[in-house]
Amino acid sequence: MLAIKYTIFAGVSTLFNLLFQYLSFFVYSDFGSLYVAMFFGTLAGLIAKYILDKKFIFYHTPKDKKDEAKKFALYSLMGVFTTIIFWGTEIAFNVLSQDPNAKYLGAVIGLSIGYVIKYFLDKRFVFIYKEEINKCTLGSNLSITIVFLLLFTIVSLIVSLNLTQGNFTYALDDPYIHMSTVKHFAEQGIWSVDGNTYASASSSPLWVMILTPFYLIFGAKFFVYIPFVLNIVFQILSLRLIFQIVKKYTNHELHYIFGITIILFTPFIALSFGGMEHSLQIFLILSFINYFIAYISEPNSKKIQRYLVVIAPLVVFVRYEDFALIAVTALVIFLYFKNWKLSFNLILASLSLVVIFGLWSHFVLNLGFVPSSIMAKSIIGDKLNIFSQIKSILGKFIANFLQPHIIALCILNAFILIKSYLLNKKFLVILTIIFIGTLFIHLAFAGLGWLYRYEAYLIVFGLLNIFIYIYSIYEVNIKWAFVGLLFIFPFFAKQVVLAPYTSILGTKNIYEQQIQMANFLHQQCDTCSIAANDIGAITYFTNIHLLDMFGLGSYEVIEHKKNGTYTNEVKNNLLKSKDVSFVIIYDNWFKDTILDNYTKIAQWKIQHNKVCGGDAVSFYSRNDKLDENLLKIKKYSKDRLPKDVIVNFMDVRK
Repeated sequence: MLAIKYTIFAGVSTLFNLLFQYLSFFVYSDFGSLYVAMFFGTLAGLIAKYILDKKFIFYHTPKDKKDEAKKFALYSLMGVFTTIIFWGTEIAFNVLSQDPNAKYLGAVIGLSIGYVIKYFLDKRFVFIYKEEINKCTLGSNLSITIVFLLLFTIVSLIVSLNLTQGNFTYALDDPYIHMSTVKHFAEQGIWSVDGNTYASASSSPLWVMILTPFYLIFGAKFFVYIPFVLNIVFQILSLRLIFQIVKKYTNHELHYIFGITIILFTPFIALSFGGMEHSLQIFLILSFINYFIAYISEPNSKKIQRYLVVIAPLVVFVRYEDFALIAVTALVIFLYFKNWKLSFNLILASLSLVVIFGLWSHFVLNLGFVPSSIMAKSIIGDKLNIFSQIKSILGKFIANFLQPHIIALCILNAFILIKSYLLNKKFLVILTIIFIGTLFIHLAFAGLGWLYRYEAYLIVFGLLNIFIYIYSIYEVNIKWAFVGLLFIFPFFAKQVVLAPYTSILGTKNIYEQQIQMANFLHQQCDTCSIAANDIGAITYFTNIHLLDMFGLGSYEVIEHKKNGTYTNEVKNNLLKSKDVSFVIIYDNWFKDTILDNYTKIAQWKIQHNKVCGGDAVSFYSRNDKLDENLLKIKKYSKDRLPKDVIVNFMDVRK
């Protein structure tokens, strides 16, 4: 009888879901209408099913409105798993079938599978007595967290493929810069983005070196997926390490709700679609923190000290700004533990790989001591005096500090610092000091944003401190923990809601702009000399000779910027010396630039831009190739360009 009732109620809820989806499509059928419809359908089905399950399946009577709110919140949380399965199958059917009604069949199948799983989740976690709540487990909390990560990633990937016509694409052009460097380093042994001139365009030499063997094994075609997969692998390893750290130093297993919180607040999905080194950065920093906590307990252990010295250079070599973490840690070791030798060794070791790479880059490749990507983003033309520099640093610090998630992490960790000091929790005092010190240095000298990848390691570090504190001090009641997470949710709303949306839509932006630029050049001008400012995809998927107008891939541009001599005359001389056929740039990046021997012939404009440097990319042809290049761009735009891209051709008649 119970199974029959539950099946009927699941059917009723499904009908509510489909009805509201249909109404949503009737009201709104523009961009993203499928996802809007799924959201309202899910909400309607959730409310209907909660009422029916509560009254007629579990016969639960809430004590008061507060208890009702708690039950609905937990019920909704369990619905995350149902929603992932339901959305995944509906989107998959929509992508794989040309029939417009196929999405409804996918929704029915997904809801059927999801509701069976949800019954056991609700029975075990939601409609239970208070004394049972903390005894509930569903296998391993880590396993549930990893399953959530994988399901969330798979669903996001399906949505992304739907937006990119089935073509796997990253949400930024930057990962293609790393991949291009790997391509030429693996094939030719040259540190370059185009295989012709030396260029240190990657901000993470360690990431390039880790990726290179995979390129040699899988080749250019399948290597495209490797950065995405490795990000997921390092995220899983990071989660495993977080669970181990909490278990080891609190004697409690971290609940999967906290694991899911890390996934959403960091946010991991943005790092995966970002395709760069930031998941590896998190894993290495967590490894360093793990051994440092062990050092706090056993400061005389030579073995632990050796591990710290070995990991430190990898931490800095993956991201140069990580030196702040090592420096603050070394200072704590020197001042608190009075171990000047370990402190000195940490600083020395952490800089070793960076210095070796810098010397090789400068003396062998005739490039800068630090990667061009770091120099290009820090060069501002005129040399500032000391007072202007201080003003700039303070302004940057304040602007970064006022971000909601930074405020939340700072306040919570400051509270933990004070409480831990009063409770004599030495290792938590030290961890929060290191976190706050590293955070402040990062806010003053490094950046935030761009899918939150720059501060991702700080978010994980800050959350880890919070979780250790909770499990060290309190007897954790998961309901109250959930309420606490809801309280801080508004501070991380952008990461939870906007980051996945921006990442997924970003793949569409990159596919319609950078990938199309690369496809056009590969078909029409594969070995030409090209000037551009977004250089990743166009160098990985083609064999062009590049002049990077921004400077990442062309060191001569960096030198001119550094010396304040990057004038129109210099730009035109570089174009002439490189025999550039096409200039493909964002006009808003070069407002004062005048190209003497080039004429603008076309412009591609994308819609709903979230990640690209500009909505519109402009094509300039060298004047002696005007007719030829115009014919090429017209042919590709007509035959291959996605229909959502707006094309404008210029009147070039003389």
